[in-house]
Amino acid sequence: MIERFISDAVLKAKSITGASPQAVGFAIAGMFFIITALIFLSLAGYAALLSIYGSAIAWLIVGSVHLLIAGVAMVTCVYLRSRTRAQALLQIRIAEQQRQAQQSAWKFDPSYLAIGLEVAKVIGIKRLIPIVLGGILAAGFGSSRRPK
Repeated sequence: MIERFISDAVLKAKSITGASPQAVGFAIAGMFFIITALIFLSLAGYAALLSIYGSAIAWLIVGSVHLLIAGVAMVTCVYLRSRTRAQALLQIRIAEQQRQAQQSAWKFDPSYLAIGLEVAKVIGIKRLIPIVLGGILAAGFGSSRRPK
């Protein structure tokens, strides 16, 4: 019971945040490479202003490569986040459908139908009709009062 509660809580958190260990790892890597890219691009800009020719072009290339890697990491992080959220929402929907199927499965169980027929034979159809009509009215009233 506790394991189910924990798994439901984890699925709910994933559906809200879209977080997963892979997404967090790519986010951390992306932040590292963004900071590195900004450092290299800043130093490259400074070196370019300092001397028109020299190592500034190499620094610009290194900074651009880091920026490209950071961009790929961020795009991957966004993709993983949306995929994780979609999977968690799908699992929640499947679990809800399974619960609804389990709750409504007893209505069509042949043993319950056989018991109902035996009760109808014992009580009699004429005495059973008002009870059935009352049940139908109560079910209709109850379903109309249920919030959707």
